[in-house]
Amino acid sequence: MPARHGTARHGTAADRLREIFAAPGPLPAGADAAGDRLAMLPALFHLLWLQELAAVDLSVELLGQRTVVRMAGGGAR
Repeated sequence: MPARHGTARHGTAADRLREIFAAPGPLPAGADAAGDRLAMLPALFHLLWLQELAAVDLSVELLGQRTVVRMAGGGAR
């Protein structure tokens, strides 16, 4: 199996997502604000996997329309 690499974390997409989610907001609206949703979701999910971003209250819904995403640790790094 090939090693994971940083293509999903590609600079501008990840930077834009970090900027948008510095203030908590809904996952779909943040992805749309960053650019094309389908292009942004892989980078967003990668940032969640790296724990740079965090999903709030997953007991309500698992990464869906009402999921709120924020910077991990509650604020900008």
